[in-house]
Amino acid sequence: MFFITASLSISVFIVALAILVNQKRARDVWDFELKPNCLLTRWPMLFITGRRSLFYFSKYWNHYPSFLAEHGYEVFTLHLPWNKKEQRLKRMAEFLKLRSQEGRRFHLVMDSETLEELRQLLSAENYSCVMSLTEICDRDHKAEFKVGSSLRVPWSPVEVLGEERDWSLSWFAFVAHRMFHKKSPSLAVLGGEVSSRHENALLLLERSQVLAETDLASP
Repeated sequence: MFFITASLSISVFIVALAILVNQKRARDVWDFELKPNCLLTRWPMLFITGRRSLFYFSKYWNHYPSFLAEHGYEVFTLHLPWNKKEQRLKRMAEFLKLRSQEGRRFHLVMDSETLEELRQLLSAENYSCVMSLTEICDRDHKAEFKVGSSLRVPWSPVEVLGEERDWSLSWFAFVAHRMFHKKSPSLAVLGGEVSSRHENALLLLERSQVLAETDLASP
């Protein structure tokens, strides 16, 4: 009886701590200076969420979407189901088909694990709503370059600066998250690593301006 009670107490504590850590990270405030005279994309930037867990589920892309939005870009986030690949693929396929029928267009942004997961879907059919695909990845991650070559849309990687351990509760929670998802991108890729998030956000901003130049030539 004591063992069962203790196990339940520990489980409740872990769940509560995980939720609190997610809430703390989601409420994090980041003050940054705006870069002037940014050329804006004609089509919105659409961030796709990767796999999540109890230890990492809130504000998946951290400050990346708000950073671009503050610079004037139209930004949305598509929240795919947390884990099951079949459900995630179904949701993505339904979204792309419907938005293509509506005549909508987007610049997709996703991490390497999500790109690998959606590769077959994005390679098998040409969805008119997808104007480009940006893969955010670590600089030592080269496997997905082969994936990009098979896609039917313009693709380019944004290689971010490496991750550093900050020993915060958020970092420990993310370590626990990666125990469930071995191929999960680093915290730096997702914009949650404090020491590199500004430099990495600027890299994404540079990519967005390149896309804006491409949009000017689009019909």
